[in-house]
Amino acid sequence: MHQPTDRRRRDQAGPRGYATGCAHRRRHSDPGRRPVGRRQAQVERALAEANIALTTPAPADRRLRILRLRVDGIKHDGEPFTIDRPFEPGIWAIVHPENSAGKTSLLEFLVWPLRGAPRDLPPGVQSWVRTLRLDLVVAGKPTRIALEQIPGLLPPVSVDILTADTVQALLAAADDNPLRLVAKGSGTDDVERVIGSFFLDALRMERTSLWSATGGADGEGAPQVHGWPAYFGACYLNAGGDELLLGDVSAPGLPAKLLELFVDIPYSSAHAQLSVAVKGRAKTTRQAQRRAEGDLHARSAERAQWQAQLDLLQQKIQELSGAPEADVAPLLQRADQVAQELHRLRMSLNDAAQSLADGTAARVGAEQAQLDAQETWQAPPGARASQSQLLPALRRAGR
Repeated sequence: MHQPTDRRRRDQAGPRGYATGCAHRRRHSDPGRRPVGRRQAQVERALAEANIALTTPAPADRRLRILRLRVDGIKHDGEPFTIDRPFEPGIWAIVHPENSAGKTSLLEFLVWPLRGAPRDLPPGVQSWVRTLRLDLVVAGKPTRIALEQIPGLLPPVSVDILTADTVQALLAAADDNPLRLVAKGSGTDDVERVIGSFFLDALRMERTSLWSATGGADGEGAPQVHGWPAYFGACYLNAGGDELLLGDVSAPGLPAKLLELFVDIPYSSAHAQLSVAVKGRAKTTRQAQRRAEGDLHARSAERAQWQAQLDLLQQKIQELSGAPEADVAPLLQRADQVAQELHRLRMSLNDAAQSLADGTAARVGAEQAQLDAQETWQAPPGARASQSQLLPALRRAGR
């Protein structure tokens, strides 16, 4: 009986086959190495911690077939233009004997709805477009991507993704009313997001995470997520020539991942996510180790400083303990004498203050008596009868 290959066994086994298949390859690839076994629960727990979900790698229909391109717009000089180009099955090419004839623009009109954003379409030519409709078959499903661009409207660009039951029904629909709406978006970023999400879902593809060794704010590495634009770049020859093996995004390891995607290697995305998770954890471990070493160095420096202060205090204690005891009796006697002298001076000060208060009161009384006498002498003659009586009082006040 014919035995299935390793790949077929993994396809039949599902997620469990991924772990056992990897262990099987390790045992046979390195006979001198001791095999490392992992239980299914351990594998599932590790994948769950890394937020990785495994699915059975059933073959997916990832074919794209372009049917028709229609573009309507107005050039900068006010001249309207229309493109209605069907694409029959087979090989086709865009050729013209002269430059600036619109070959690149026509190609970019195809790229725009397929990629979600133009790649090399000049902004001036892009502003000419009012409506752009691309009919195609995505994974066996007749689909229309309709872009509309209205100058002065915010947001200026919008997209509707529609579908039909058959290719004939799709091509027969002159407008979008008979078709079923699948998704829509408005605004440049939203249009790119909606188109990218649609193609990833329709083609059963996932975003690829790759580790950039110099990425991140600290420059120590970070994951880079590549979505539909990176995948679509592998559908045509890029302008980089031999600088990029596949695609039009320059990222370490991305061309190889794109090649694995087209070859349809099972669990390629899961393997990339695991690689990113392992490198991310290694980065976290290195950073934690550096922080621990830094804390240890700081604590060692603080301990050395505290030890130096402790040694200094112990030295002062020893010096004070060994010093001879001084005789403080003469100092105490001198302090008593100073206290007695201070008390005597305070008493003298109090007596002087009392004498000053008494003198001030006497002076105030004399000034009042003098005022009374002046008022009396300035009185009429009849009021001076008591002059003889006031003289003794003035004399007494003068005393």
